Amino acid sequence: MKSKLSLIVIVCLTFFLFVKEASAKMYAYIIGTDGAISKIDADTDVVISKAQLDNASYIQSGVTSVVADKTNNNLFVVTGRLTPSIYIYDLKTLTFKKDLGIKSGNPDVSMLISPNGKQFFISWFKDSGWFFDLYDAKNLSKIKNLGRFVWGPVTTFSTDGSKIYVYNEENSTIQINETTNFTVLDNIDLTAIWKTDVFAQGIENYQGEKILISETEKSKSADPSKDTLFVYDLKTKISSPRINTGLSGDEKLLPDGAKIILNEEQVVLSEDGSYIKYRKSVGRLHVYDVATGKKLGFVQFTIDKDAKVIGIHPNGNKVYMAGNIQGNKSLVVMDIANLKVTKTLNISKNALFMVFYSE
Repeated sequence: MKSKLSLIVIVCLTFFLFVKEASAKMYAYIIGTDGAISKIDADTDVVISKAQLDNASYIQSGVTSVVADKTNNNLFVVTGRLTPSIYIYDLKTLTFKKDLGIKSGNPDVSMLISPNGKQFFISWFKDSGWFFDLYDAKNLSKIKNLGRFVWGPVTTFSTDGSKIYVYNEENSTIQINETTNFTVLDNIDLTAIWKTDVFAQGIENYQGEKILISETEKSKSADPSKDTLFVYDLKTKISSPRINTGLSGDEKLLPDGAKIILNEEQVVLSEDGSYIKYRKSVGRLHVYDVATGKKLGFVQFTIDKDAKVIGIHPNGNKVYMAGNIQGNKSLVVMDIANLKVTKTLNISKNALFMVFYSE
């Protein structure tokens, strides 16, 4: 009788968790460098409220200046012009929680949050050197300084958070450390993975343990680039088929690692043709399948200036492109499964980040 009762309890609990997960609603914050926030329903892409983050009138524009820890319901923001601090807010209510107590002497502050929800890392500058600190993600207390442990321009975690992968651009390696004592476990030599006889190569983007690698073909720096793309799995150490796009632009790997998107860009040269003045989007977002290497098509869109992907829906089927349309900062929503634009929203002129969460 007791075993049957236990079984019933387990079944009921499993069903409850399934229903709760299935009924969870997805939302997103569109966050500006001025601290202005628009909350949207990420299913219908309708703005449902607007707010202003307390004490955050100037948010830095770095890749990790706004980071969400969904496990512990925290939103981390690097705010302050010359000597930034890190403020923490409740992810769902946006209530100010805590000033982490650092004041960096350099605006280039970086944050990393472990997928296991136990730790987060901060790189910041004090006096004459960089500090690399490890924190407890649950109680937001500092555990220890990591000394000379330095992460590179691309640093990511294993899915379970037990390993950290650090890309060293200078020697083209990825160093693998365990995340308890940060001892080195292994090194991956990227020169054995990507072509070395091309104009340039590098890591464009990453999702978990999958990294997006580009190999660029051209004769000189002012020439248009022609990128070949592929995905390398850091866990299995297997490369996907190479995709010769014949194009250049801003390239990203989708959250599940199954597709690549490329915002095609045109190079604008100086008058004498000796250097690249700037790049501009031509209004096409190309979509590629990682497993087969095949192009799935492209989405045609219209943005007059400064087109930039600022968000990708967690389900991987929608891309959010910010830019100026007829003088207004806008957000173009693209359905990349059906290759079409579904909506255009007016947003804050300083909007730069998107953070997704469910409740």
